Amino acid sequence: MISGGEKQRIGIARSILQGSKIILIDEGTNALDKENREYIENNLLVANDLTIIMISHHLDNNMMKKFDKVYKI
Repeated sequence: MISGGEKQRIGIARSILQGSKIILIDEGTNALDKENREYIENNLLVANDLTIIMISHHLDNNMMKKFDKVYKI
């Protein structure tokens, strides 16, 4: 059986491998520890040919600065 965090990483990897240009991630890293969450988010953000729409309750100020736009609701 795979964990919730593993399922999330598989889903993100699947989107990238399928060649998606836009990825919608709704709490897609919430089952990961802080180190792995930041690693994945940082690597997604450096992909110039990828648009990421991310919904998260775990973004700190340093991570928010890396996004083009951040909406707080």
